[in-house]
Amino acid sequence: MNTIFRIFLQGDRGRSLLVLLSLLAAAAVEAIGIGALLPAAAAMLGQGGKASQGSEFVARALENVGLQPTFQTLIVLVAVAIVVKAIISFVALAYAAVAASDIAITLRERLITALFGASWRYYTDIQAGKFANSVSNDASRASQAYLLAAQVLALLAQAVLLCAVALVYNWRLALTSIVVGLVLALLMNRLIRISRNAGRREAENTALLTTNLVDLLGNMK
Repeated sequence: MNTIFRIFLQGDRGRSLLVLLSLLAAAAVEAIGIGALLPAAAAMLGQGGKASQGSEFVARALENVGLQPTFQTLIVLVAVAIVVKAIISFVALAYAAVAASDIAITLRERLITALFGASWRYYTDIQAGKFANSVSNDASRASQAYLLAAQVLALLAQAVLLCAVALVYNWRLALTSIVVGLVLALLMNRLIRISRNAGRREAENTALLTTNLVDLLGNMK
């Protein structure tokens, strides 16, 4: 997780924080929608008995803003939350995609500037294909890593806030679900390591292919 935050904050700090705040806002809006959906479902099913703490909290919140906690009001609140969450998420991730493109452009500019500023002895020791690989493949992977980090942080914020909503409604069921989720995460850890190693090998083989191909074409000319 520290690696994800480090990748995400390596770009423009102001832009990264704006994207992060937008993703947190989207997750909060979704949590509000889910929190209103449960009382609406209970009202639709006509469940009696004592209301849960979550239902009481939603009812008090609506009454504080002058709304009655009726089924129609809850459904409208859920619909508005879904639309607002979708809009905020779309804008934030689109902004993150633009930032990722800027990161790729900036890296390529820095690599080219450093390349032309290096001494001639450096060129004699490094294959020409490595320069091409760094400018094309490595810069693209860096921008993709930034965008994926933004998506991971969005999902993390969503998971945390939804767990908070679940704890308010039924803490026993929520804790059981969290434990099951952690067990599944541990079981998936091996697959994640396999995928990470495969991705590392794929990057190394692609870099080797690009380097040798560029050198081969240069020798043929």
